[in-house]
Amino acid sequence: MHWIFPKRRCKRAALIAELALPVPFNIRRWRDNLAARRGRPIEFIPLSSAQLLALTGDSGVHALVIAFEDLDLIVYKADLPKFMVVHNIIHELVHLAKDHPTPQLAGAWDLARLREICLCSASTSPDPARRAIEEEAERLALAVEDYRGEPPPAALSPDGATAVLFGRVAEFFGDWRTR
Repeated sequence: MHWIFPKRRCKRAALIAELALPVPFNIRRWRDNLAARRGRPIEFIPLSSAQLLALTGDSGVHALVIAFEDLDLIVYKADLPKFMVVHNIIHELVHLAKDHPTPQLAGAWDLARLREICLCSASTSPDPARRAIEEEAERLALAVEDYRGEPPPAALSPDGATAVLFGRVAEFFGDWRTR
């Protein structure tokens, strides 16, 4: 079944070209590639969860793109685990790479308008077109994560504290793997 691999390489090459991914992957170089392609700078703005909540209201947003006339901002929660922060930034960069509609603010930070944007942009939006855009961005963000090739974070692999927990479960229930 080695015939699958050339097909995979073609899909991967198409993804790299479509999203302007750098080889090897580097999130800042990717941002710079997209900024050059779009003809405007892209800035990362890290915020605490409390700061993002103050901006977006109770929308459940972890990150968002805000477009100004001459600049795109990716605003994100920086106090999450690193792998979640990186995934959220990748998700927002996918929106820019795919030229998805981004909320426009005309100079001033209008909190009411920003909260309205966040509620409409969330993957739970009642608008099926908006949900489809979010689903596409999430699917492509996961593909970029796969392209990055990094192993899952230690918190998700059975070592350290997780191994201790598995050991305690095995002690209590017996070793289910040998049954």
